[in-house]
Amino acid sequence: MSSPAKKKILALAALSLALALSACKEERLCASDEALCGLTCSTLATDRANCGACGHACEAGQVCTSGECVFGTAQNCGALGRTCESGERCVSGDCIADLYLACFNTSEVREATFELAAAGVPVATAAGPLSLAWLGDTLYVADSLNGTVDVLRFDPPAVRSTGTITIPAVGFSDLEFITAANGLLYVSNAAAQVLDVLDPVGKRIVDEIPLGAGAFPQGILVASASKAYVALNGLSEIAVVDVSGSGTCASPPCGSIAKHIPIPAELASPSGSPLPARLALSGGKLYVTLWNLKVDFTPAGSGRLAVIDTATDTLVTADGSHPVDLGAACQNPGDIAVQGQVLYVTCGFNPFDAPTSITGAAIVPVDVSSGAPAVHTALALPSNNAGAIAFCGGAGYVGDRASGAVLKYDPGSSSIVSTRALCPAPGTGGTPFVAAVACGI
Repeated sequence: MSSPAKKKILALAALSLALALSACKEERLCASDEALCGLTCSTLATDRANCGACGHACEAGQVCTSGECVFGTAQNCGALGRTCESGERCVSGDCIADLYLACFNTSEVREATFELAAAGVPVATAAGPLSLAWLGDTLYVADSLNGTVDVLRFDPPAVRSTGTITIPAVGFSDLEFITAANGLLYVSNAAAQVLDVLDPVGKRIVDEIPLGAGAFPQGILVASASKAYVALNGLSEIAVVDVSGSGTCASPPCGSIAKHIPIPAELASPSGSPLPARLALSGGKLYVTLWNLKVDFTPAGSGRLAVIDTATDTLVTADGSHPVDLGAACQNPGDIAVQGQVLYVTCGFNPFDAPTSITGAAIVPVDVSSGAPAVHTALALPSNNAGAIAFCGGAGYVGDRASGAVLKYDPGSSSIVSTRALCPAPGTGGTPFVAAVACGI
């Protein structure tokens, strides 16, 4: 064979080899979220055989999450064989349900799924759980009737309660509300007329801020590390409280009321008092529910909202905001929640001795997207005294103050899609009462 022919054959062979190698290399290219482990493309974030790095295999019972091997299933939550209860999911080693309910008259916290199926196991609390707040992976329960805050952890298989924080009684106990912020817990202590600030780690009171005689504090909204708003129901005003020193307080009181925002009597009906109760923040405005009740605590008229500009901490007095009238379908507002740029207010009244004699029960949407509140058509609830509301997974969940029912509310269609009794009746008389609803973490 001539030399030119040999050169041509060698050149063709070299080209074929180069193309073959190139094709092989292209076959081994992996997607941007994958790595080449041997001859296989692997997603290191979720691959149990190559978790976080090629060749790093997870143990039996573990799953690969974000490149780490964890016991993260309901069958192996936090450790091999540690099983969650029915309807619970595993979140960072804790067994968590979709919903948590404070069952006031049976003194327990119960769990449920988004579809209102009972979940988990009932957890006993002290007397009269009235309000719930998450801080990290711990659920804190304010017990109205004996001045304690239960500390609940949902750690399988059996550890559910890890103690209590005791707030000394002043003649009697009446804890009305609890919220968490800045690594602390804030509690409305209506018996002592103070805002209690609690250290959840040390399980102790670190600050007690006087709110005034007859204040009867209700809802709390912590706006920053230095400012909290407290609804003073008995004085018909909002207290702007400086809480900047509460976390490091050595000798209470360290916090103090920085400003009083009166809720004038003109915001109620002629025969009623405003009685502010629950708070919600949206677009720089604080929205305050007003019970609008007579001296005998029966409705004087429709439920109302007061509006406060948080930049100046003054009442908004523009037409339609002074007050926001929620309409005749709404009496005695129970709670308020924000979803997007819409406020949802629950309403309803029944006499203490007649839980089935319900009037003015509804869910009222209030659109605040334009700045001026626009009250939309109320969804009447003739058979349910709507109280606590929380939005979880896009749906609203409403606790009935006159029964043990929870209502699942679709904000898109403004309708109730399902209802189920989840808090049982007490064994010694009285009615079931869903006092608070919280989403799982």
